[in-house]
Amino acid sequence: MRLLVAAMLLMGGCGSQAKNDQVVELPEPSGPPIAQQVEDTAQPVPIRSAPAWESAASGEGMSLRLVQPNGKLVVSIACLGRPARLVATVPSFTAIASEDRFSLGIGAEPVTLVADPTRQKQPGITAEGAVAEELDRLFADAAQISAVYGKQRVGPHPAPDAALKEQFAEACEGGSPE
Repeated sequence: MRLLVAAMLLMGGCGSQAKNDQVVELPEPSGPPIAQQVEDTAQPVPIRSAPAWESAASGEGMSLRLVQPNGKLVVSIACLGRPARLVATVPSFTAIASEDRFSLGIGAEPVTLVADPTRQKQPGITAEGAVAEELDRLFADAAQISAVYGKQRVGPHPAPDAALKEQFAEACEGGSPE
């Protein structure tokens, strides 16, 4: 650093008549040079500690999925096909040979679906049934979602936000999911 300052002084003095008896004093640095610190303005990503609802749309229909922070599926509710049918899946449920009744609690109202434990292709239980005519009202009013199969229960969990519930109800009515 001192060499740089000295070189600049010598270059600045070229072409001028400098007196040899003139001494230029430079300030002493207070310590070693410090790299400039750039402030990090990025917002930290919040860590999710509770399950959250997400949606997925395809040519087959729309689904709402409640997913744990680690990515594990808790429950999936879908409206698939034309005409639409309501399909619910709970991966943590175990098949019961003599049980085909699956109850999807949308708010305080149960919607009964049919499970076929002999035809399960994936872990858990999947059940389906016709879309209830009042499904849009049930979803609009729902504060929680649960599922019951035999003595097994999932939830109640907080319902999806209003926008997701509205999109889902529209998809179930035959509208196109966004």
